[in-house]
Amino acid sequence: MAFACRIIFACTGPAPHSHPLHPASPTYNSSGQVSGRCRSIYDTSIGIPGVKIILQSVGELMPRREMITETDGNGEFLLDAVAPDSYQVVFQKPGFAEDTARFRLRARGRQEINIGLDALPVLNAAAAFTGHALFGNPIEERYYLTFDVQLTDPDRNLDIESVEAHFDSLGIIMPLLPNTDHSQWHIQVVLDSLQVSQPSAYIGTPFSYKVKTNTNFKPKQINFGPFFLVRFIHQKLEIVFPKNDAIVDGHPVFQWKPVQVPFPFSYRILISRILSPGDFESTQISDIHADSTYKRPSRLLRSKYFWSISLVDEFGNWTRSREETFEVRQ
Repeated sequence: MAFACRIIFACTGPAPHSHPLHPASPTYNSSGQVSGRCRSIYDTSIGIPGVKIILQSVGELMPRREMITETDGNGEFLLDAVAPDSYQVVFQKPGFAEDTARFRLRARGRQEINIGLDALPVLNAAAAFTGHALFGNPIEERYYLTFDVQLTDPDRNLDIESVEAHFDSLGIIMPLLPNTDHSQWHIQVVLDSLQVSQPSAYIGTPFSYKVKTNTNFKPKQINFGPFFLVRFIHQKLEIVFPKNDAIVDGHPVFQWKPVQVPFPFSYRILISRILSPGDFESTQISDIHADSTYKRPSRLLRSKYFWSISLVDEFGNWTRSREETFEVRQ
């Protein structure tokens, strides 16, 4: 009986685990897999290729590990042989807001991450220029700043919530107003309405546009700049004829006193026909390079008018005369 017991004991003693799926096996592989897809926020069928995927360990295991890959043409990615641990994934691509995700990968686990990336607004065009105008009798002067911005949000333009022009060193913020689809933003302000009203304070001072978007309740701010204003044009333009309700024929010769400035420029004439009190239609003639006269080729209708002459530099900065009135009777 003793012999039999010894045989049974020998047969039922601990045996080595050779199955690779058993944690005690020397060939056991605990690595897992991380996969996923980067897509458009609103149209989930559109994958985003070329997104940099950075997988970073953030758990207790040392040393820290990092794996990097990139999404394919369908926006998909795959990382194999990932050790079990806690991780952060960073998603990066120029033109998109950086995003992150966190998870814990268990032994031989599979983690799938599908994420919509927020496309950032694109600045298509930006114009900023100064203005100077004469009014009234006695003559008063006013100075203006004008800002025009054209933007596109690849997700949708209505995600653009606000656009502001910031002169940070002056403490000046000017909110621009949008058109209906938020693709164009505009503001013109009178310097006297600002806390810094000296024209010279704005010349050569850097400013930027701060664009705020809100996609899927994730607000972001994007800065464009710096930009600079070149000059204010202080020269006062004076109309010679017609003025003071002068009676003219349908082809008047518009005359003004010539000016000399040390930079390239052209003239611009604005003619406004008075339809009724407070109602008028205007015609603008730009890129006039004559010194002091201009004859409109097409005939003006019989009516009362007012007009002005502006000098405009190559950047769009301008100075404008006081408006003068005349009447066409023939």
